[in-house]
Parts: sequence; structure tokens; C-alpha cells
Amino acid sequence: MPRLRGDGFVLRAHGPGDLERIVEQCQDPLAQRFVPLPSPYTHSTAHDFLTGYVAGGWNRREHAEFAIADVSDTYLGSMSLKARDHDRYEIGYLLHPDARGRGLATAAARVALRWAFTELGAQVVLWRAVGGNEVSLRVAQKLGFECTSLLPGWFYTQGEYVDEVGGTLTRARFEAQWGL
Repeated sequence: MPRLRGDGFVLRAHGPGDLERIVEQCQDPLAQRFVPLPSPYTHSTAHDFLTGYVAGGWNRREHAEFAIADVSDTYLGSMSLKARDHDRYEIGYLLHPDARGRGLATAAARVALRWAFTELGAQVVLWRAVGGNEVSLRVAQKLGFECTSLLPGWFYTQGEYVDEVGGTLTRARFEAQWGL
């Protein structure tokens, strides 16, 4: 698994030492509101995420799950790239509450996207979020995603169907904005 460096952070493999902060992150009311997470999110849930979903995704080459960590290796969040086809991927990100509000999601996603376009051969990346998740929308827009879709009632979370928003970012658009 690659270790990708950013300015003051690294994208790395998840580890057992991340478990407690993953539980804190996934119990957070904002995370529960905007991400389809189990509730309650327990230590057992986090363990299954680490040993099943994360490890299995890398092993089957279905998705790349990175932990976002600071220079002291403290877990700050997760970054995901899911394969949708041989050259199309979907990006997702979730930050621990104490890591929010400093531009980290944008910076970490930019590093992950560069890797997807150069190492995975991605041509298009999809971004989706629950309607009303303005923070995630701003991150996507800063990265250059063309956010043009609204799917009323498509996203299922917390026992209800809510609107979903989405957009795409092509390799050419990313390269023009950020370089490869």
C-alpha cells in the first residue's frame, strides 16, 4: 500500500492504533448525519471496518482506503477511492471532529486524486454527498468537481431517503487546475 505525503500530513494504511479515533469520528453527530454509518458505531464496528472492509478492498483492488494522519501519526480521518470501472473511481472523505475546518479534506483529497489519475489510470472521479452537506460540496468545488447532479430522495441515511448531490472531475480538468 502506498504512503502518500502532503503538506503536514500523510495518507497511509489504517492501523490498530486508529481504532479509538475512528470510533470517535463515526459517533460524531455530523458524521452520523451526512454519512451512512451504523448507529451506534462501536469498537467492534471499527474493528470490522479495519480488518474486513479496508483490508478486503485493498486485497481485491476494489477500493483504496487511506488513513489521514498528521506528522506525529495521529489519525485525522479517512480518504477513500472506490473503483467503479477500470478508469472511473468515486472519492469519499471523512474527518475526525478535531481535524475539521483547516483545509485538510481539500489538501488530502488533492493528493489522493493525483495518485488516482497518475497511478490508477483514472479518467473520471465521482463525488457524492447528502444534499445539504455544504462543507463537502465546498471541498469538491475547490478541487474542480463539476457539481451538477441532484438526485431527490436517492441517499438513504438515518432511516430516511434524502436528496443526494454529485459531480465529476476529469483527469484533464484536474491536470489543468493542479497539474500532474
